Amino acid sequence: MRHLMASPSVFLLLRSGDDWWDEVNNSVLWQDRIFHTLAVLYGLMFAVALIQIVRMECRASEFGWTTQKVFHLLNFLVNGVRSLIFVFHWRIDEIQPEVRLGSHLAFF
Repeated sequence: MRHLMASPSVFLLLRSGDDWWDEVNNSVLWQDRIFHTLAVLYGLMFAVALIQIVRMECRASEFGWTTQKVFHLLNFLVNGVRSLIFVFHWRIDEIQPEVRLGSHLAFF
């Protein structure tokens, strides 16, 4: 049986592999691709949730809004917003939501 021995260049390559995070973290192109991939994946989940809501409503519309329909509606909304956030990730810092103090709703 033949033993495979790694050459010293393989060890240097593995040791220099620690810098991959710095390369990805400092690359705008890598970050854009990652954010757009996440946007597409959340968009797929958004579409699946919408299809499920429509399918359930067509098959069982006489039951009204069941727990399962509400669950898929919330998935539809959350994944749609997440997808948009990842698409427009470069403008996230410009979003300034209006917060009204004195409202009778308290969120913690």
